[in-house]
Amino acid sequence: MTSRYIPQLSFSFYRHQVIRADFSGGQITTDAGLLPLRAFDQRHGLTRDLAERVCDDRDDSRVTHPGLSLLRQRLYQIIAGYEDANDADRLRHDPAFQILADQPLGELALAARSPQAAGCFA
Repeated sequence: MTSRYIPQLSFSFYRHQVIRADFSGGQITTDAGLLPLRAFDQRHGLTRDLAERVCDDRDDSRVTHPGLSLLRQRLYQIIAGYEDANDADRLRHDPAFQILADQPLGELALAARSPQAAGCFA
């Protein structure tokens, strides 16, 4: 009898829980190829450094999502081929994009672009 081997990839950048990519089903996304890019980003601080250089004139008492999460959401959407920001509302439910933006899985994490966020990140 042969044992069945399912290859797996693990990602350590997501602080909410262990992320493992395999081919056995479960929460499905077509954009899992972005996860290695996000791991590279975490290692080298690319989006973190960029977010520190982008103006964010929002009132802190009204901020729900940090500028870094919004920047990552938008940047990874563009990389994945979702150039139009009108995909943000649908993609906020996608497990890969929740992980990419460092939002808890299963919650309605990042909302569609708010007028406050659009000023600096559009």
